[in-house]
Amino acid sequence: TRAWVYELKWETKKHQQLLSPNKPGNWLIFADQQTQALKTVLAKQNQNCLIVTPGSSYKQLDDQHYQLNPTNAQEFQQLIKELFTTQDTLEGVVHLWNINTSTEELEAAQELGCASVLYLVQALVSNSQSSIVPLWLVTQGTQNVEENEPKLAVQQAPVWGLSRVIALEHPELKCRRVDLDQTRNSLEALEALGKELLNPDDEDQIAIRGGVRYSARLARRTQKSISEQEQQIAFGTEGSYLLTGGLGALGLEVAQWMVKQGARHIVLNGRRTPSETAQETIQQLEQTGAKISVILGDVSKEEDVASILKQIEASQAPLRGVIHAAGFLDDGVLQQMSWERFRKVMAPKLQGAWYLHQLTQKLPLDFFVCFSSIASLLGSPGQGNYAAANAFMDTLADYRRSMGLPGLSINWGAWAQGGMASRLGSQHQSRLRTTGMNLITPEKGLQVLGELLSQPVSQVGVFPINWSQFLGQLPVGHTISFLEAFASRKLQKETTKDENFLEQLALAIESERNQILIGYLQVKVGKLLGFDKSKLPNPELGFFDMGMDSLLTVELRNLLSSNLGCSISAAELFGTSNIQNLAEHLIKEILPEGQEEEEVDLDDSQNTQNLDSAQIETQGKVDHAIAAELQEIKNLLKEGN
Repeated sequence: TRAWVYELKWETKKHQQLLSPNKPGNWLIFADQQTQALKTVLAKQNQNCLIVTPGSSYKQLDDQHYQLNPTNAQEFQQLIKELFTTQDTLEGVVHLWNINTSTEELEAAQELGCASVLYLVQALVSNSQSSIVPLWLVTQGTQNVEENEPKLAVQQAPVWGLSRVIALEHPELKCRRVDLDQTRNSLEALEALGKELLNPDDEDQIAIRGGVRYSARLARRTQKSISEQEQQIAFGTEGSYLLTGGLGALGLEVAQWMVKQGARHIVLNGRRTPSETAQETIQQLEQTGAKISVILGDVSKEEDVASILKQIEASQAPLRGVIHAAGFLDDGVLQQMSWERFRKVMAPKLQGAWYLHQLTQKLPLDFFVCFSSIASLLGSPGQGNYAAANAFMDTLADYRRSMGLPGLSINWGAWAQGGMASRLGSQHQSRLRTTGMNLITPEKGLQVLGELLSQPVSQVGVFPINWSQFLGQLPVGHTISFLEAFASRKLQKETTKDENFLEQLALAIESERNQILIGYLQVKVGKLLGFDKSKLPNPELGFFDMGMDSLLTVELRNLLSSNLGCSISAAELFGTSNIQNLAEHLIKEILPEGQEEEEVDLDDSQNTQNLDSAQIETQGKVDHAIAAELQEIKNLLKEGN
């Protein structure tokens, strides 16, 4: 199981070479009054900036300054549409609204952060006039680059989780994240950012500290040999332990394990009264001599958390440990996500963890553990909200440790029993495995939990994974610098173009090409939908009528981009109504008018079944229903090739 344990490391990465731009360029900068100085920094390099500041409603304040409401999706659409009628091209879009937010106003910080980024991404990818431009998301002091950095900006952290999903759902945006040094003055930090913007390379998760450039890398966690006695933390019989989300299947598994480890006072929290199964488990635990208390309440509400802790103080042994496992799911692709849906998923993780932190920080806790998800570490298509919520908890663990408090966030993969993925049907679970992700059995997962509780670590990923299988599914255009330790050179160079089919299409007479492409798409779409090989979808039937949903549509977009080497935006794909309509559109992309047959680039790649279609699948691995839905693609397509 130790091979399953990973950690995020930061390595110094200098630029290969620093260049000054040789031509003027235009940048779209989302800034506030303090970060507008980036305009001055870029102006020195002959770059022009259009500034967008947050306000109550959309206004054009002057030729180069706009204002809009961070939570109004329509205003972002209006801005992007207007800009691309007046601007030929943009060098990039830079989002700095996270900076200068505060934990004092967590909700407002998320509106300036995740809400505005969500609506900005939607506007960029849905505007048919815009050419896709690189997206830069900037934070300051959210990443624990140099050990125990003081008071990290936890309220800015969710954007890092969201960005990892943007990178998978929309690789065409080349989404880069930069975390600036909070100990530097504003101008110094912005000058370092300017250097980054004008010299992009393959790194997409970057932090600047003291003028030094760092990049994130995932690594296997190495630990010194520990004696058997030290591997498990001792649960005292005199202390009580709070388990939020404790009435769910996974929470009850953890409660049973804690009792076996010696805990005698456990408080299970949930929002609803215990199910029959939960009541039976509680009775069994009480028969062993443990005292199990159920306290209902919504941890996303400060008054409920205060009430829970007050009840523990009044009637329980002193609180000695917290495991925060409460969570809520509402999956969907970013293009169709609303801020209201986003907030509901954020609440139990973000507000819940924050109120638990604030209201227990004066108590002598032995541990404070957040059950996070692989979604915030690796991304997970269809789970932008969930990844953002868990990223907050990841940084909160570092934040607490810098204060001398216990803090541990575990980015779990999918649990075989008890976790969210366990509620999927067998078909969905097999899709999960096709991504290279295996399920964690409760026995192994709890063993790892016990070992981690006694270690001086703030964030770890725990997931059994087949790396070559997982990496083989990442979407075309997705950089794998973060995962380079697990990628073979062969994999990094492989192409997934379906060369045999492209050759057949190029050599066919013009009148037959459309029908050949329709046949190809019928097979791909049919397999994506799980149709039997003998049953091909009707090319004139609407996509949604045949069972496609938005996640599968995005998955199909990535599949076509990687297999056929053509660029089709999600907006264009959503705009086609059926297979016949899509084939007519793709023919023009693949074989533009007047293209000679010999001009078709026929690379000698054999890797036609390594379908990077999986942008979406790529992370379904996380314990999650809808994202897991997408995972099937790789298996299905393998059968078809």
